[in-house]
Amino acid sequence: MNLKKTLLYGLIIGTFSGSIVSFYRYALSIIEKNRINFYNLNFIIILIISFIIGLIVAKLLQYAKYSGGSGIPQIKLEKEKKIETDGLKVSISKFFGGAISSVVGLSFGREGPSIQLGGAFSKYIAQKLKINIEENSDFLIAGACAGLSAAFSAPISSVIFLIEEINVFKKSTIIMAFVSSVVADFISVIIFGLKPVFDFSKTTDLTISLYFHIFLLAILVSIFGILFNKLLLKFKTIFNDINIANEIKIAFSFMIIALIGLKFFPILGSGISILNFVTSKKYNIYILLLIIIAKILLTCFSYSTGAQGGIFLPILSIGGICGVLYFTILNKFGFISDVFLPNFIIIGMCAILSSVVRTPMLAVLLIFELNGNINTLLALSITSMVSYFFSYSLGSIPIYESLAEAILEKDNKKK
Repeated sequence: MNLKKTLLYGLIIGTFSGSIVSFYRYALSIIEKNRINFYNLNFIIILIISFIIGLIVAKLLQYAKYSGGSGIPQIKLEKEKKIETDGLKVSISKFFGGAISSVVGLSFGREGPSIQLGGAFSKYIAQKLKINIEENSDFLIAGACAGLSAAFSAPISSVIFLIEEINVFKKSTIIMAFVSSVVADFISVIIFGLKPVFDFSKTTDLTISLYFHIFLLAILVSIFGILFNKLLLKFKTIFNDINIANEIKIAFSFMIIALIGLKFFPILGSGISILNFVTSKKYNIYILLLIIIAKILLTCFSYSTGAQGGIFLPILSIGGICGVLYFTILNKFGFISDVFLPNFIIIGMCAILSSVVRTPMLAVLLIFELNGNINTLLALSITSMVSYFFSYSLGSIPIYESLAEAILEKDNKKK
């Protein structure tokens, strides 16, 4: 593919996929802000609406095969030509399924769905433009990068994701993806401004004497990450083994999550709110530990339904709260100043991303792009490496690899 074509396609993909993902992000942000109004309704009405939403989500999953869950494993498998999706149908299911699931407050993030939404919509555009098969695949991949960039406002991390997670090394594809990511980021900035995804204060430069704690925190968070991976797969297995019609299982699961929301509203959703909440007040160690466990369990339960939602933001939130937990222990005994709390939050985020997804470079660059302090790069790099090798040494399999294998295994059982 020549350079002019590469740039043109990148601009087209970034404009269209960036726009639809930015609109998706905007819709989710509005729903999340107003979720409390849903939970202020009558108890019975909440349960009935949750049940109906569950049924609609199930119908959307039937309408568009492979549109459930995160979407990252599907992009990987489609790039490897192991599955084939309908770009328009997946886009519709992902957008509307993800949006209405957010009303109930499933513990989902927007990033995985944004990646698949961007990729699927770009694939649809390629079909409309009558692009050849090889370039059609490039559209899918570049659209996925544009989706991640629009979701996080992180164009550099989007390209690292392409290389590290999707295993793409073709120069023209990487250039196209970078162009589309920058354009998508520009569109998201027009809509959202330069507002960060996580609203914690800027980090102070961490003193060398505190670097010892990076190793300990990375190992602590990695243990939670390994536990998360095991529980997520276990929950999916249990859900799939329940011998009831899938739409009924999903609808009742939505009702259960609504019941949880009525009692423990703050743990619903992506986790951004609960992370911002625990960083604004001082909580004791036991409460923070309970919040981490509750968020892990709710995320695993939400994902087991197969609904359209991702785990990226929830695990970042869990990692961030782990950082708060570790910092609180040190602070309680006077070992550390309050100004270093944001440092421990981003270290926790980096550690859990490297542990769960096992993409060490992406973990460092994404958290750096979200935080913006270049002096954190060394601490984040050490964190990522410790977490990566600790998880690897314990035999933990990267979560998206496990989920991709589960999709293929499910397909084989149906044959």
